[in-house]
Amino acid sequence: MKRKIALLLALAMVLTMIPMMSFAASSNAMSNIVSVGRNADLGENLRTAPVLHLRESEPGNSWREGGVFRLTLSDGLKWNNNAADTVASNVYNDSQSFNINRFIAADGSIIANPTNTNNYEMGRSTTGHIARRISDRELEIEIVETNVNGIARNNFWIPMNVDMNGFVGEAQVTVTPVDSGITGGTYTFANSSRGGTVATVDRVRNIGRTGNLGTVRIEETNVGAVRNEAVVTLKLPSNFEFVNINNWLRNEPANATADDDFVTFTGGWNGATISNVVPDGERTVRFTINLPATTSGTRGSILFTPQVRADRNARYGDVVLSISGTNNVSSEDITVAKYQDWGAVAEIEEVKELVAGKVNDVVTTALITVEETVPGALIENREVEVVFPSWVKVIGVPSSEFDATNLDVEVDETEIRNGRDVISFQITESNDTNSVGSFEFEVELSIEANKTGDIVAEFSGAGMEKQELVVAKAIAPVTVKSDADTPVKIGLQGQAAPNFTITENVKEAIERRQDSLLHTDGNIRVVGGSAETTAGAANGTIEIALPQGVRFAAVPTVKVVKGNGEIYEDQITLTNAAGRNTMDSLLQIPVKSESTSPMEIEVTNVKLTVDRTVPEGDIVAYVGGTALIENYRDRPNAGEFVTDYVTTFVIATTVTPAPGESTSPEVVLTIGSSTIYTNGVASTIPVAPYIDAQNRTMVPVSAVGRILGAEVDWNEATRTVLVTKDGNRALLTIGSDVMSVNGMNIPMRSQAVITGERTFVPLRDLGVALGVSTDWNAATQTVTVK
Repeated sequence: MKRKIALLLALAMVLTMIPMMSFAASSNAMSNIVSVGRNADLGENLRTAPVLHLRESEPGNSWREGGVFRLTLSDGLKWNNNAADTVASNVYNDSQSFNINRFIAADGSIIANPTNTNNYEMGRSTTGHIARRISDRELEIEIVETNVNGIARNNFWIPMNVDMNGFVGEAQVTVTPVDSGITGGTYTFANSSRGGTVATVDRVRNIGRTGNLGTVRIEETNVGAVRNEAVVTLKLPSNFEFVNINNWLRNEPANATADDDFVTFTGGWNGATISNVVPDGERTVRFTINLPATTSGTRGSILFTPQVRADRNARYGDVVLSISGTNNVSSEDITVAKYQDWGAVAEIEEVKELVAGKVNDVVTTALITVEETVPGALIENREVEVVFPSWVKVIGVPSSEFDATNLDVEVDETEIRNGRDVISFQITESNDTNSVGSFEFEVELSIEANKTGDIVAEFSGAGMEKQELVVAKAIAPVTVKSDADTPVKIGLQGQAAPNFTITENVKEAIERRQDSLLHTDGNIRVVGGSAETTAGAANGTIEIALPQGVRFAAVPTVKVVKGNGEIYEDQITLTNAAGRNTMDSLLQIPVKSESTSPMEIEVTNVKLTVDRTVPEGDIVAYVGGTALIENYRDRPNAGEFVTDYVTTFVIATTVTPAPGESTSPEVVLTIGSSTIYTNGVASTIPVAPYIDAQNRTMVPVSAVGRILGAEVDWNEATRTVLVTKDGNRALLTIGSDVMSVNGMNIPMRSQAVITGERTFVPLRDLGVALGVSTDWNAATQTVTVK
């Protein structure tokens, strides 16, 4: 005990030595980043200089009066310190928005006595703050008062009045809090280069075989850096060529309109012209810049928008323009476009989980965007088609989430009214801009109740190559699991079976009120369920259906053990499952209220009666009901399905038959062999069993069925096989993975197929169809049916 106390005391001492966590006391940001030459002086015109903004996070509470913070430049940079332009005079502190025009004249000079300052305090004042230039690189600011005349001084604006002083690279300023309460950090405000010009592009555009590049700007790094009659050379990558040079590389024409293309000069080069435009092959063009006789005191720029064409050998990806020249024009390579194949790309914000069997708002996808890879890629009067899996049907596209940019797009409502697995978007007017077009939408889906997994949609058409996109993931509303693998005997009544648990996968998946699809005037809309709150027809039910020959011997105990939904425990009933002759084969659990925290329902005291027609093996129960499924109908309309269950589970396993129970003949087949043994006696069948590509053991229905005493009938018109044995009827359809046993649809492990002119089904499904047990021996590659 003493050792434990000593350890706790030592730990407490260590914790007291750890500094407390501090929270950001200011939000800091740089207004912009400029490209300049290595000898540029940003103080020449503070109206164009970047501005560092420090804003108090909690006005009046975060910064400390008398506290100091420092601003330190990258090594080699200098804060200006001219007699008429001290950097300390350009630090502004106020409680309102910043307008540098009140302090900096149009020519870039400082206004000595600004008016209408609205409580601004400048560096020369001793009220609000004091700014001092400590060294070439360091500026120190003291917060004198955080509140002046009842006004919180919770902003600092600091123009980057900096001399680049030959610096090359990324120019940064570091904020050191010292004891001010201001948040520290490092911020980039300029990129400088060695040459006389800096080239930039307004944006990197996507282009196809032909198109406009981004607008290129070649700007002086400082005033007068470029001499008159500089010759500029532009060069494209291999397999690209300039086109329409005389349109975009020309002086402004008389009576020019906004749609005209021509060279533009700004700043100190305003009034300049170009001459001697000379192509040198297809990839290169040269021209001369003729500067005006007099220039202003600002840096000059030339802007132009090249038009190019790519040949069939051009590589997709970045298009890099090489720029060089004379008279101090710098050599640079800049990316001006991305060359892409024509088409469009589909993307989605997120892959949402959608609940199968529902038709309300829980089955709406996230926002899907279809965007052109290059302007004009989507073709007018064509359709972009979106095809979903066969187990998913489209029931709506919310108009509130449907939008298009640089395109006119319409939704094909006919597809929705028909409740198909496809939706189409018609491009009624194509994109004629230099920007890519796009449209975005959400889709309301109806998902077959027993299907789960990725919902993969295929996009194609209107110039868009086929593309698959996972648009959602289907999940079951509930998961059901037995507690144990307790065996039950064939032919006995009231046998104890395992408890089982029904777990909601998401809140409100088990619904008291059933929504449904209303079909009026050829349209589909979702209608909410009744608002009644008492048990009865309006309340959704969870249903557990047992297979033919199995029934509940008594109503089990059902309770909600987790979550906050409710059921009517005193109104749980037993009835006949649809399509079954067995009494009490359907357990119905009425829902009283829905959950906001997923429910877990425990079913205990389960007792089963198993008659002598039930084969040995798993007893598979089916989970459905109106509380779980909203899109079921035996004669489905648009957006609906014939599937009436969401999942299955093994409720028990049958074992040794009851005493006196007669057994069927034992039939043994060998994979790849046409020799069959019936109770040890060999005979030959027309076709041999085999293992298919899905690793399923496939056996011939007719040969085995007749040996076991079943009637097997083939219907050529419907391509179905009817197997009748002991009063039970199993209908198999070629190409379908669902069989009907006594009118109940049961999923198979794979489709019924015809091989060698004989119908084959998976081994275990044959057992269900014939009401017999099956066994597979991997060592001997044999199948036993009895």
